[in-house]
Amino acid sequence: MADSTDDNEKNRVKNNSGDHHYFTQTPRIVWAFSRTPYDLALWQTIKDIAGDNGECYISTPDLAVLAMMSVGQCSESRAYLLKCGLLEGQVRKDPGYPLAVWHLSIPDLWEKSTDWSAKNKSISTRLKYKSEQRAALIEQRQKARDEKAKNGLSPAERSDNSPAERGLSPAEKTPSPAETKNIKQEEHKEDGAKTAPPAAWGIDWQIAAGVETVTLPSDEELQEARIANAVEQFPQEHKELVRAFVLATGIFPIREDVSGWCKAFSDQKIRTGLAPENVTMACTQMFADGLTIKDPFSVVGVAGSLRASNQRKPNRIAPTQISAGDWRNGIRL
Repeated sequence: MADSTDDNEKNRVKNNSGDHHYFTQTPRIVWAFSRTPYDLALWQTIKDIAGDNGECYISTPDLAVLAMMSVGQCSESRAYLLKCGLLEGQVRKDPGYPLAVWHLSIPDLWEKSTDWSAKNKSISTRLKYKSEQRAALIEQRQKARDEKAKNGLSPAERSDNSPAERGLSPAEKTPSPAETKNIKQEEHKEDGAKTAPPAAWGIDWQIAAGVETVTLPSDEELQEARIANAVEQFPQEHKELVRAFVLATGIFPIREDVSGWCKAFSDQKIRTGLAPENVTMACTQMFADGLTIKDPFSVVGVAGSLRASNQRKPNRIAPTQISAGDWRNGIRL
């Protein structure tokens, strides 16, 4: 009688097809939990790199390029995916590498995905789910705008320790990670305490500051950080116009858009003295008229016209102020 081990070895199947080199499987739960196409695209990119049992540990800028989004959006979506359990990961420094980076992996989602799919079999049910999800996201963003309008500053802007203070980027305002860690250690050497930086700093900067536990920023802080990252790409004379456009439309520029947006704002600003409030009014009017806004080029013309029309409004004279002599001199209402 042949040994059972030999039989098992003889019947062992090895898959050399390489199928997974050519496609990525996405559990439906990932699509369901993704708030935006950015969340979904980032998860799929990480899955494509990590595979079923590996890790994705490339830098955030490189990951953003592969996922076709900005670095700020990549950081925001990564934080969300980690928070809701669609990703697992930690920041660590590997031997031979100078900096710590995120090591991301894909958890087993098939049981959760199966349960969700069983409860949402029909297209109408999924449509209702996504509609409610989108409505909640819009409401959340509107609350953030209302809070900002009410208080004047966002939580990230009100933070005295925020690296985005006064519109400056972390690179301009904050020391390097090594310098930051040394400064923090010196500040708390006497009392032995270590004060964690605010969540608005973002995950990477909290780690650089040497915190024991990372605090995930709120959705409002993430949104404000994303806006700050977008505005930071532009020259000082365009920052407020860009901010007004992003807040009014929800459209964020990528690096390739910067030169074009600058040209659009510069040309109209030279001709009409364009101001942020003109951009906001133009976007509001275009949306009310059912028009589609794709970029600043479709807005600055309307904004310039609104500003020019406001400046041309005549100072009308009340009839009681006009004498017979005025009529003879050609003054008309």
